[in-house]
Amino acid sequence: MKQDFRVVKTTRRIQMALIKMLLHKPFEKVTVTDLIKIAKISRRSFYVHYTDKYDLLTKMEQQIIQEIHSSLAEDHQQLKPVTSFKDPQLFKNTEATFQRILSVINQHRQSLAVLLSKNGDYQFKSKIYKLITNEISHRLSDYGAEINTGIPSDYAQAIFVGSLMDLMTIWIQKKNPEPISQFSALLTKSRMIAPLELLKFN
Repeated sequence: MKQDFRVVKTTRRIQMALIKMLLHKPFEKVTVTDLIKIAKISRRSFYVHYTDKYDLLTKMEQQIIQEIHSSLAEDHQQLKPVTSFKDPQLFKNTEATFQRILSVINQHRQSLAVLLSKNGDYQFKSKIYKLITNEISHRLSDYGAEINTGIPSDYAQAIFVGSLMDLMTIWIQKKNPEPISQFSALLTKSRMIAPLELLKFN
């Protein structure tokens, strides 16, 4: 069922208004009055679509998370024949996996840049972190693998997911980011090398 174009247009204007406001002030200080002024709509129009600014924020975040989740689900279908981490096909598909996720992220770059900034929602990064952590846990289980580094699993997972989140956050907030194909190759390489391999000793 197609959405009414006027509804889509109005909600987009409200969302863009929030993005613009978060460039200048923290979410806690943003008001509905600010949003309707920037969006150039009536207060009534705002409340037709959202209960309050928190409802607006939640729905924006849910949309992004749902699209990332859908991208991961699509990836699962393509990797269904793979049953082991020893299967070379799994690693061949790693870069394609990143490309699909980055395509979704790129579509929401403006929103993500402010939501992950100091003016955004500090809990949102935790939600993305949890999504990635759960995905990694499921894949480890599906492919019969486990963390074997001598480091407790929660710390090892934090190292893996934390570095991935940091790299993506830097890319999202860059003024002139690398193309998706180039950055996905960088992410893939970062998963395959140890930290010491990043260093060059004289």
